[in-house]
Amino acid sequence: MLNRKIILLVMLIIISCDLPQDPGPMPTEIIAQKFEPGHNVFGVLCNDGQPGTSFLHVERAWETEELTEEFDAFIRNATVTIFIDSAEWDFTYMIDTVHNEIYTNPGFLPLSGTEYGLIIESPELPTLTGTVVIPEKPAVDSSSIKIENNYIKFSLAAAGSIRMYDIYVFSELDVIDQRLISNGDAMEVKMDLSELGGVPNLIFIYGYESNLAAYQTSPSTIKPQTYHETVITVDGGYGCFGAVSVISIALD
Repeated sequence: MLNRKIILLVMLIIISCDLPQDPGPMPTEIIAQKFEPGHNVFGVLCNDGQPGTSFLHVERAWETEELTEEFDAFIRNATVTIFIDSAEWDFTYMIDTVHNEIYTNPGFLPLSGTEYGLIIESPELPTLTGTVVIPEKPAVDSSSIKIENNYIKFSLAAAGSIRMYDIYVFSELDVIDQRLISNGDAMEVKMDLSELGGVPNLIFIYGYESNLAAYQTSPSTIKPQTYHETVITVDGGYGCFGAVSVISIALD
């Protein structure tokens, strides 16, 4: 059973729209082909009802021989812009206790079904661009939530823009999770409460669109947080620009 301090930390990370991987993909070209300099981004637009939780890690792609203990690929002077037809938002560099070094905008709140564009510019590197459509919020039929025979069960409504779910069930001192791949249809969820210490009192559900779902499920190298070699969802560089929608459900 996790102690209270650990659980509070886990809840803070989840509520803050944190995701399992931080720096984004690095290019396979650094091994297989002539190295092409460029930005390497891991960007997540968070549709969680809280302005300012979307973030981007911005690094430069690096060659393998550069990797030393002193190596630092993060770019701190980039111009990072998120835009739609009628508006744009400048994302600025900051140091964050959850995500470390990121670009963010405290007033930005993405909307379900809206397509957002990304432009990243830095001296001496090609301009990186990308687009993503914010997925709809996961939807649960509250009458379907049942706890029977030490299982919690509920129904997820059809959501055509969601390609993967991460589901977390909390008690006061513990948490269990489940990942489900989706084709957009309605789904039935069943989670074993025998692995959860305490009485379940909260559900968090993350719904990922296709860019971020592909990144989260792609194979990575043996070195953590370097790159997911099969996934590039941007143009003019490397990495992933994706989106996630989040809901929480309090249990009686």
